[in-house]
Amino acid sequence: MRSFYGDCAFSFSIKIIMLFYSSALFAGEYLISYRYTIHNTILTNEELFISKTMTKCLGSPSHPLIFPSKKTDSIKKTILLNKERFVEYLEDIGVEIQAHSLSTNTQTQSSISITCKTQCFEITPFDGYIKISHLQSRF
Repeated sequence: MRSFYGDCAFSFSIKIIMLFYSSALFAGEYLISYRYTIHNTILTNEELFISKTMTKCLGSPSHPLIFPSKKTDSIKKTILLNKERFVEYLEDIGVEIQAHSLSTNTQTQSSISITCKTQCFEITPFDGYIKISHLQSRF
């Protein structure tokens, strides 16, 4: 015979599971592109664009990158605070490098642009950190 409150053990276990994984339910797919330009060994321009996808990205998550994060920090702020590790992660995925140099008399001017084209990433926030995974397309 069931108790007045129904199956209490089952509903309690479901609530615990939902509480534990609630932050994982807010995972989202984002389009991220990154570009920086170095002119004569000085960083002159840096751009990071992040936007939520409007359609589902096709692909499977690759190895994740985990950053510490506060609940008040935005995704962009968290990535910029850990910029060096994020750029290394993008270099593993693949970047486009454009280099130009101009020599006039005894002066040389050089310019290097490194671009990670717009790609789909899965970002999952947890308590105290976020997990970023590149979605590799399946061909």
